[in-house]
Amino acid sequence: MPIDPFHLSPEKQAKTAPALIDADRRHLQRIAAELDGQRADVARRLDDVRRVRAGSGGAAVDRDLEIRRLSSRLRVLERFDIDVCLGRMTRADGEPVYIGRTGLAASDGTRLLIDWRAPAAEPYFAATLEDPRGLISRRRYRWTDGRISDYWDEALTADGFDGAASLDDQSAFIASLGTHRTARMRDVLATIQADQDAIIRTPSRGALVVDGGPGTGKTVVALHRAAHLLYAEPHLTASAGGMLLVGPNPHYLAYVEDVLPSLGEDTVRLCTLRDLTPEGTTAPPEADQRIAALKAALDPEAVLAAAAAAFPEWRDTTPAQRQLALFRIADAMAERAEEFADLESRDTGKPRATLVADEIEQSIDQLRFFAGAARSLEGRAAAEYVAGHTSFVRREPIGVIAQVTPWNYPLNMAVWKIAPALAAGNTVVLKPAEATPLTTLLLAEIVARHTPPGVFNVVLGDRDTGAALIAHPVPQMVAITGSVRAGMAVARSAADDVKRVHLELGGKAPALVFADAALDRAVEGIVAGAFFNAGQDCTAATRVLVHASKHDELVAALVARARTHARTGGPHDRGVLYGPLSSAAQLAQVQGFIDRLPAHATVATGGRRQGDRGYFWEATIVTGVRQDDEVVQGEIFGPVLTVQSFETEEEALALANGVPYALAASVWTTDHARAMRFSRDLDFGCVWINTHLPFVSDMPHGGFKHSGYGKDLSQYGFDDYTRLKHVMSAID
Repeated sequence: MPIDPFHLSPEKQAKTAPALIDADRRHLQRIAAELDGQRADVARRLDDVRRVRAGSGGAAVDRDLEIRRLSSRLRVLERFDIDVCLGRMTRADGEPVYIGRTGLAASDGTRLLIDWRAPAAEPYFAATLEDPRGLISRRRYRWTDGRISDYWDEALTADGFDGAASLDDQSAFIASLGTHRTARMRDVLATIQADQDAIIRTPSRGALVVDGGPGTGKTVVALHRAAHLLYAEPHLTASAGGMLLVGPNPHYLAYVEDVLPSLGEDTVRLCTLRDLTPEGTTAPPEADQRIAALKAALDPEAVLAAAAAAFPEWRDTTPAQRQLALFRIADAMAERAEEFADLESRDTGKPRATLVADEIEQSIDQLRFFAGAARSLEGRAAAEYVAGHTSFVRREPIGVIAQVTPWNYPLNMAVWKIAPALAAGNTVVLKPAEATPLTTLLLAEIVARHTPPGVFNVVLGDRDTGAALIAHPVPQMVAITGSVRAGMAVARSAADDVKRVHLELGGKAPALVFADAALDRAVEGIVAGAFFNAGQDCTAATRVLVHASKHDELVAALVARARTHARTGGPHDRGVLYGPLSSAAQLAQVQGFIDRLPAHATVATGGRRQGDRGYFWEATIVTGVRQDDEVVQGEIFGPVLTVQSFETEEEALALANGVPYALAASVWTTDHARAMRFSRDLDFGCVWINTHLPFVSDMPHGGFKHSGYGKDLSQYGFDDYTRLKHVMSAID
């Protein structure tokens, strides 16, 4: 039996009369049945098209365009249920017309919904008491959890409610406002509504500027206009064209991304101005002196002064006191784990269902580990190394630490940085990535409740803010997780003031698969290690080196596994391993590597963006590559895996070590002696054997060569945030 689309509360009893809602009920149930049928039909047609061999030339283009069209339609159909219906308008002839977020026709051709962007729907939005546009009334629905929880009828003519509604007190009051307004007020309200509708439906002849103060509806009007233009003017999407909406920041874009699909439009691309400007370009001098003054005010002087002032008190706390503070911070994080996961998923787009287990719980464990490390200070035994004198070593905190964390693991990297620093008695000023600050800010809120003011500080800003923080004379040490380019810039800046530097940079991890390896286990581990977090991980498996005798078998297995177990999608999609790439710039970087592949390389699977909305990239495996290819030597930082073959152990070792990076590697073999030899000879800071990617708080993480220096995690990571002092005392 169909679900009743109406779910009105008892106080709205007057609105439940069959004469008022039975016609709507039948129409909405017909819409629900039609949606179910069309979803199944479009999904079947899409599967059929995908199974057709693409061929080449025009046939391949036609097939791709049809896939794109059907995929777009299926996304719309899957997004909505009967709440696709916004309401209805009743014309002077008494015929109701239903308005939807998208258009919908029954199989017999009956028009069930008029797309809100269509000219035929214009009266629903533009009609006023002064100009009813041929309507006598309109009804608007309020949807709650997929059912109508309320509705409002608005009379547009004198007889608009004649038998059309039995109003409750609220609706009667709203309706009475229309009859009691002065002519001037009705004119003002009609003008506002008409102006908004006119802006939305204005043809795209040149630029249109919509201005107004806060709360005047500029964004809503702009979004409706974008959706309307794409519907009404086909030339905008011809030849794979589209619309780019540029917003001020990622949080604004997150709002936009939620709103646009509810308007029936999912082909608008989104970015910020920073996404459009390659990092590293020199901005021209700011001409507006007021803006220049604001930029100049982004000086981290105040927060660094607070950290410096807090250092003596925090340094002088006992290890037990610092341990207790970190335990309390970890406990508070555990209590708010779901909140951390919500924020991390919102900032990064990662699959929400697995975030607590994959990342939040790890961060909590790392805090607890370093709480213990605070009470485990190591040093040489006191002794008389010179007659008549006793020597011993003091292990002390360094001072104020400046830290910069990346966007790929915002919370994890913040904890990796601050936990050992605070445990050792330092104070911290941390700048998170500009696009992903939310979990770091929540962490700061928690830390502030369990430490004195100024112990942990967060500054927000772009790369200029980070550069100013690092160049400032107050920090005695700088720690960064980021790109090689960023690490080199930090090292150069820190050298001017002889600061200590801790760098955790890029990677290009090989996975060496020998002929005796358990292939099923290797395939499972490599696919997870390559595509987790969309490959945006400096330790991700990016290069498979396989013995020539197993090359074809392994490639076939990797491709099959990637297609079934490395799917990408939104934060709340089911069956998803990883989310989107972080930004338009990152998408362009991955696309560039694929576009520049040499002729001898073959894309075995993937190699393209998924859909035309969001920054989703299909799991990609590339074979036939050579050691000097860009795709082998460069850090892609995306879901791309290359495959090369080798004949001998010597060749395998040379290929593995033959890149500028030296962070992590894995060896897949059942020969223990070989595993031990390669763990010795591989020039990487971490070597996994018959696994790839697991981390533990107790073991160090860090690399060599262009992957940086210094260690995160473990007691070695704690030691990096301390300094040694030799104390000698005469005893005779």
